[in-house]
Amino acid sequence: MVNKDSVIFRQITGARTVSPEVIGESVGTGAGVFAGGVGGFAIAGPPGAIVGGIVGGIVGYFGGQTAAHQITGFPPIWSILEIKITNTGYPEDKLVQHSIFPSVTYYVQTDSTVVRGERYARAYYYDARKELELPKWKDKGWGTFQNSSGPVSLGGNPWNISKGIRGADDDTPN
Repeated sequence: MVNKDSVIFRQITGARTVSPEVIGESVGTGAGVFAGGVGGFAIAGPPGAIVGGIVGGIVGYFGGQTAAHQITGFPPIWSILEIKITNTGYPEDKLVQHSIFPSVTYYVQTDSTVVRGERYARAYYYDARKELELPKWKDKGWGTFQNSSGPVSLGGNPWNISKGIRGADDDTPN
């Protein structure tokens, strides 16, 4: 945002881990290959084992990914940072909002911002372990961003990523 007295830069930073989904894909593929191979062998011998293993692996891949996402899939973690530079060159900064999880510590430079600083001070600290809403984060962190007052959003995410079925679709940022 630009006006006659200042320029404001706002940045959303964050990520979403897909570790549960990747583990589910691996375990599901292995289990599917094994089960499909055994079942295929029982029905049609060695050729059935090959076909059964391939089909079982494909089914296991998607089934494992889906099950892992539904059971342990994590919503995005994020922070919104803002820097305001006035027409006098004086910078202002703030942590606007952040997700319920994880914990956040925000530092600001305390010496001159004209040169690379060596002194920093903690400007904000949030301990997610003490947050009463933390157990609900895995359900509340998905979907439409709830623009609450204060630094902690009680629901949603800035990208409006919904939980979905599999959680690792190509069009979903991870």
